[in-house]
Amino acid sequence: MNELIESGPYLLIERLAEVIATTLKDEFSLSQIEVRVHKPDAPVGVKVEDISVTIRR
Repeated sequence: MNELIESGPYLLIERLAEVIATTLKDEFSLSQIEVRVHKPDAPVGVKVEDISVTIRR
């Protein structure tokens, strides 16, 4: 999985979550998957501890 993540760049964590979900869903023939990606200290203009996105496919 690290190779997949490091193969970026991914401009949005939503895109990274989608790539992870698609890869796992295809590799393991899953009918459903939920992926959550966290980005601590994201540079969004205000100080935040964590931003995350969750996708379900």
